[in-house]
Amino acid sequence: MIKNYLFVAIRNLQKNLSYVLINTFGLGIALACCITAYLLVAFNIEFDNFHQDEKVDLIYKVHSHYNKTEGDPYQQISAPINLAPNAAMEISGIKRYTRYMKENGYVKNGDDSYSERIAFADSTFFEMFDFPLIHGSHTSFNDRHSIFLSKATATKYFKDENPVGKVLEINFPNQTEIQVTVGGVLEKVPLNNSFVFDMIIRYEHFYDIYDLNSDSWKDWRDPSTLFELTAHNQAANISEQLDKYIERRNKEKTDRVVKSYQLQQFKTYYDREQIQWSQINLPLSITPMIVFLSMALMILLIACFNMTNTSIAMTAKRMKEVGIRKVVGATKWQIVSQFLFETLLIILLSLLVGLVMSNVIVPAFTDMWNLNYGMEDLSGLNLVVTLLILVFFTSLLAGIYPALSSSKFRPVLLLKGNFSVKGSTVLTKALITIQFALSIVVLIAGVVFIQNTKYQEKVKFGFDKDMVLLVNIGSEKEYKVVENDIRSNPDILEIGGTAHSVGWDSYAVPIGIDTAKYEVRHYGVGKKYFDIMGLNLTDGRLFNVESTNDLNSRPLSSGIIFD
Repeated sequence: MIKNYLFVAIRNLQKNLSYVLINTFGLGIALACCITAYLLVAFNIEFDNFHQDEKVDLIYKVHSHYNKTEGDPYQQISAPINLAPNAAMEISGIKRYTRYMKENGYVKNGDDSYSERIAFADSTFFEMFDFPLIHGSHTSFNDRHSIFLSKATATKYFKDENPVGKVLEINFPNQTEIQVTVGGVLEKVPLNNSFVFDMIIRYEHFYDIYDLNSDSWKDWRDPSTLFELTAHNQAANISEQLDKYIERRNKEKTDRVVKSYQLQQFKTYYDREQIQWSQINLPLSITPMIVFLSMALMILLIACFNMTNTSIAMTAKRMKEVGIRKVVGATKWQIVSQFLFETLLIILLSLLVGLVMSNVIVPAFTDMWNLNYGMEDLSGLNLVVTLLILVFFTSLLAGIYPALSSSKFRPVLLLKGNFSVKGSTVLTKALITIQFALSIVVLIAGVVFIQNTKYQEKVKFGFDKDMVLLVNIGSEKEYKVVENDIRSNPDILEIGGTAHSVGWDSYAVPIGIDTAKYEVRHYGVGKKYFDIMGLNLTDGRLFNVESTNDLNSRPLSSGIIFD
């Protein structure tokens, strides 16, 4: 039966190549858009699938809930640096914990030196989470002076050589230098994972680098904290007991008031918009996913309705064929199956076209998002299942009406030749109307996206964004080393150091004006920042570098500003 369906389908499709080409490429473009939109959905659906469910089943993240000085309360996936060790000693039900913090640092190996994303974690990190190794052993992380590298970082510093046992030097922004020994190289870690880093070292170094007191709760650098519990039913009780640390924390850190602590299971989904701050990675925001998925589905509907209309038009040419098949004993469902089978073949051809096109569209799309994530990072099984579901429903949507309408006519009328397919019915009119309406919506959306892009390129932000270059560096010491060399370049008009910059980095701090309190964005900037950035004051005065009252004790050289 299948062989006969295939033979008839190929024969009919060969006779109508223009019909095949129009629908194949039309549906191919639509399916390529759907595959591209699925990339964003899969990023979130498969987030943290890198870690086996059974291994992280009892791991919980600590969420800190804050009372805002104005507006709605908010939460962070973070906790005071001393909360975890204290809780592990004083609260039953906690098997072990790890804290996770990220910091930039300059890593030197011989003559090679690069700025890297360096993570800090407790010795239990590799016991709690799955990170397969290419070289080395997880037990090496028990040595506080060990460092583990990502696959890409190991290749950058050591090419194809096994780096285990090699010594690296790390320079941090506060001019602290440490030496560490490579203990392992990780296999590739996908971007849709809570922990993405170039290198990871023991958390004890964080205490040493910033000279932190193990009894102090004042430090503003709150790590993301994760507990592994002995049982799920302990989570609510532990959350309540964590509240006993709130009074001490709020007493020593008065800038933000913690309302409560809450444990959430490791793989609990949270939209990025719900979390104000986190050291661990978060899934993509749901808003752009909805926008692009809606656009892709509208394009797919347009292609499906187009195929339905062209299939109805093709039906008139095959009425005698249908009549003969019925006379020789074909049932209604055999006729339906034949037409659906032909539709399925076109959809499969369209899928091949869509997959080829997606290899061009996806890289451009992810570059637009600055998202180092592609088809090769998707779960093969999830992708295959999604494509099968997409093919099934697309075939059904595009082919069910032409198949049913072709099978319902009486063979006598078909063979006499006095039967004709009406060129216009209520359904075809509706399909064409919807098709054109969706086309207009997609066209308008496309124009809006393009115009928005042009607007953002030309909009005046109140500072010079075209003639200024921001370069991330490791420390104030390195800034002073390169400053004179940079100034000697005749193409550079001015240079300055800064810890933050407009559109690059900042953090929220509460301030008091008279009796009112407000939360504002804080920028720590260096000398000549206003001149280089072309910022003008509407009121007040610029900083006086000679006045100690205008100076900030924090280092102001996380980046170099060139004009």
